[in-house]
Amino acid sequence: MQKIVTDGTIFQNASEGAELTLPSSVPYAFPSITERSGDYAIKYCNTLLYNFFVNTGDQQRLSLLFAKNVTNQIASGFNFSYYGGMPIVSDANTSQVNSSSGFNNTIFLSNPSSIVLKSRIITYQEVQFILAEASLKGLITGTPATYYNNGVLGAYADYGIDATSAAAYLANPNVVYNPLNALNQIVTQKWVGNFDVGFEGWIEYRRTGIPAFDATSANLNGGKISTRFLYPPDEQTINTANYQAELKIQGGGAESTIYKAWWEK
Repeated sequence: MQKIVTDGTIFQNASEGAELTLPSSVPYAFPSITERSGDYAIKYCNTLLYNFFVNTGDQQRLSLLFAKNVTNQIASGFNFSYYGGMPIVSDANTSQVNSSSGFNNTIFLSNPSSIVLKSRIITYQEVQFILAEASLKGLITGTPATYYNNGVLGAYADYGIDATSAAAYLANPNVVYNPLNALNQIVTQKWVGNFDVGFEGWIEYRRTGIPAFDATSANLNGGKISTRFLYPPDEQTINTANYQAELKIQGGGAESTIYKAWWEK
């Protein structure tokens, strides 16, 4: 990692990244572009993400990615109270639905040229957060705060948000780099920056346990977030001996959805 940083063979700014702008033609389009508006509206901002936006004063990304909730759809201007988050539940009640913000289908669905409609492989902001964590752990030289700040500014630039708004956000007391809470800040901002790269965010959670999801109110999977996929039926029947051996490693006669691989422990 140090050689890569020293050589400078990494993305230098938010205009550089490994990503594909997706066309609007099927089957190469953004996966949800063919969905009906009603189908898209049942995808909600979760409570953890909503609270993050509020606590860090992140008006820009909240209003870009999510719509006002049902209660406040005709409200004018911006107010954090016009939006809301959905708790992690298996069957939301009417009150939870009405107070939560669905995805902004104008930016995701109705505008094929939207800056959001990309397949992001790895971006400048993600690289900077990786370097921030690496420098925090002494794996590379450099200042964690500098990499962290670059990551935050890069995440805003990814969505085409102006530099003035990005700088104001970075100055928020709950965004300013805090050495006492550095790893949590870095990984959480990385998770938010990968908002539309769901697997990446999930892998970060598997690896670090950050951010701390509250799934205790859900009545599926024992109130826990899964850390692995179950083996498919073909694997169970074709590779039975190794499958049974793996079950023993996981601690019982049945697969565990919360068992962690060696690199996650």
